[in-house]
Amino acid sequence: ITEFPIILGDNPAVTSGAPVTIDWTPQKETKLSVNAYEQCKPKRRRRRKLLISVSNRAILLLAAGYSIDEIADASINAQQIKIGRQQTLDNQSWDRINHMIGSTGDAIGGMFLQPLQITGKKLKSLVVKPQQHSESARMA
Repeated sequence: ITEFPIILGDNPAVTSGAPVTIDWTPQKETKLSVNAYEQCKPKRRRRRKLLISVSNRAILLLAAGYSIDEIADASINAQQIKIGRQQTLDNQSWDRINHMIGSTGDAIGGMFLQPLQITGKKLKSLVVKPQQHSESARMA
């Protein structure tokens, strides 16, 4: 069994408060046989019981040597990242809507422009060219 220390994290997936994670450097290592582990292992916890409350995370981080300012900064950073990600998702939704509108417009425009392109030569013959007026006609 390898144990790792809990450190201040940067994952904004927390509902509130500072995120925690484990360090890369092992803190403690214990060797047990599989049978010994099976006899002493804790009962499996439900997903809800795996969550660590904001206050318990703060206590763990304070015990690990972090200052209140460091914990507060990490909490603010996590919230800012969450807000930024939500704004990105909102913008992507509008991008998709604008793309769909543009695509629909192109398709509708194509339905009307294609017949015009086919009959373009006929249409060009119908275009009336402006007449050139003499200098005296302009003055009148």
